[in-house]
Amino acid sequence: MYKVFLSDMLLPVTPSKFVTKIKNQNKSIQLLNEEEINLIKPAGLSEFSFSFLLPNVRYPFALYDSEFHMANWYTEKLKILKNGKFAFPFIVSRMSSKGVWMFHTDTIVTLEDYSITEDCDNGVDLIVDVTLKNYQPYGVVIVPLKNKGEAVKKNVRMKSKTMPSTYTVKPGDTLWKIAKELLGDGSKCYNLAKLNNISNPNLIRVGQVLRIENVSTSTQSATRNVSLANKSTSYNSALYNDVTLLTRLIGYNNVPIPEANEKGLMKVSSIKKPAIITRPNSCVR
Repeated sequence: MYKVFLSDMLLPVTPSKFVTKIKNQNKSIQLLNEEEINLIKPAGLSEFSFSFLLPNVRYPFALYDSEFHMANWYTEKLKILKNGKFAFPFIVSRMSSKGVWMFHTDTIVTLEDYSITEDCDNGVDLIVDVTLKNYQPYGVVIVPLKNKGEAVKKNVRMKSKTMPSTYTVKPGDTLWKIAKELLGDGSKCYNLAKLNNISNPNLIRVGQVLRIENVSTSTQSATRNVSLANKSTSYNSALYNDVTLLTRLIGYNNVPIPEANEKGLMKVSSIKKPAIITRPNSCVR
């Protein structure tokens, strides 16, 4: 199973194909004797391109974080990612058909181009083609000149922004992004959530006012147990990679909301306290 996130948005239908383009920056020049040489440079910013389906009908194979959304809900999210002038996480988590955790993609990107196609072959659904580009943070170094005209490199300490005492959540914000921008470390989102009595860092709403303090970086254990309500049995989360997989194995509905780690992956090891899995009237396997 593949799960794809653009910022905090889970794509309902996983793309059938991903294309990653590693940009070349090498340059060939010709010498006076007409020989050609190649100036080797580091690779440029990688680009990711893929297409995905946005259903206007709830299909059984589609994935949703909490509830069904129409296609226009996703197109509005894409508009915010494009016009918001900010970089965001691009995450692809990969799990084999046997439930084995494989590798994942986790990088910061910008939304370069995207197109929305309506085709009668797809009924009422939309097809979106997107191109993402890796984002590399940068700063400015000031080099003052001496009287003799010699350049002297001067190490300039970047001025840090004044940390506000409160922050109002804007469209496209995630708690990880807020912690990264204001506190300099996205993993502080967990303790920032604690400070604001937020049980699930994934669930913040636009207009919500957050209290901001320079909290410590969260360290989470990967060996906490997932307990069962009204049961004495417990399962060691170190043996499982996904809450959904664990609950399917024991025949229970998956009702807990895992506390997402800074990568946005629903790993059991990211649960900060025991997650209670309640048994409904009829268990679903």
